Amino acid sequence: MTGDHPLRVNARPISAARFEEFGEVLGPLAALASERSEAVTSWAALARTRWGPDLEINVVPKLSRERAYDTMEVHPASGQVSVGFESGLVVVVFRPPEPDGSLTERDVIAFEVPKGCGILIRQGVWHCGLRALEGDTAALAVFRAGTSANTNVRPTPLPIEVVQKVARAGT
Repeated sequence: MTGDHPLRVNARPISAARFEEFGEVLGPLAALASERSEAVTSWAALARTRWGPDLEINVVPKLSRERAYDTMEVHPASGQVSVGFESGLVVVVFRPPEPDGSLTERDVIAFEVPKGCGILIRQGVWHCGLRALEGDTAALAVFRAGTSANTNVRPTPLPIEVVQKVARAGT
């Protein structure tokens, strides 16, 4: 697709089978319902089972609820484990683009991740920055230690707008 019109993508509920080509659906972990520090410890422990003891743990204080995207990123040296604290997440992932670099509706997939569930975005998968599913939320992003600085960010080939089928409270 070309032009300045946004590529409209319908968000769909995440499932392990739907997300399999991009990573894994994790959890829910019981600690999410208690203290945030306990939740961070629990999700970091899960990440350590994948990547060993040395992690980079980032708490993003407030995710945007905006549904328009114009940048994408990839982590070439690590996957990314993420979970929202007070709300679920919206994640947009990409299949490899067409040979000419263009994107089609088939190449861009948006998922709704419910509160309490996390995701592991596989190393090397292009994705947009995480957004809050509903309401305000902080989020956790965990990487192998020393790898997040190697994140590559670039503009999306065209603007992307995520459409949610059901209006949610606070959006």
